[in-house]
Amino acid sequence: MVREHFYWPGIDAAIESLVRTCNTCQRRKLTVVKKYGKIPLPRTSKLAPWKEVHVDLIGPWDVRYNATTVPGKSTIEKIHALTAINKALGWPEFTAILNKTSYHVTEFVGQEFQDLLQSYGIKPVPTTIRNPRSNGVIKWVHLTMGDMLRTMTFRGTDWFQNMQRSLNAVAWAIRITINPNIKYSPCYLAFNHEMLFHQAVTVNWVAISKE
Repeated sequence: MVREHFYWPGIDAAIESLVRTCNTCQRRKLTVVKKYGKIPLPRTSKLAPWKEVHVDLIGPWDVRYNATTVPGKSTIEKIHALTAINKALGWPEFTAILNKTSYHVTEFVGQEFQDLLQSYGIKPVPTTIRNPRSNGVIKWVHLTMGDMLRTMTFRGTDWFQNMQRSLNAVAWAIRITINPNIKYSPCYLAFNHEMLFHQAVTVNWVAISKE
């Protein structure tokens, strides 16, 4: 993304060196990632914004939390969240929840959740549990989320509110990141606009649909 807006001699080497020598990233991010492979189901409908949304739950994940101002006094807390991503846009939404039974979203089979889908005319397509390939679109987002959250130390007296603010920061970072395959970021696709530098963008959906 830096190369889209800036240039200086040796920019590639400088960026690679910064990422490779970041102490926090090296200690916290995953170095070995399970390969999810390609989604086994073929595309059965035309790719279009807001037509297909992938939803999942994460947690419990361990994160560091410091409720005091004393350095080194962080403890380990559990984080849970409801995650969703629009397939065509790559636009993510993350909502912190107390646990996987909060708000009646238990594995998306509760009656309240089914009533919600019906009220909005949404057709559910359940996937198998513990099989990342069946919902690969959002599982890759979870890898990015996990890497970013592991590099953070949560602070403040309101743990739940602080967790949501951190999830919002992660979502924003994903929204402005350019997909190297289609050359657009989720914000480009959603608003035809660049969020950092306020530049208008023309999106070629015909080309994207062929990717």
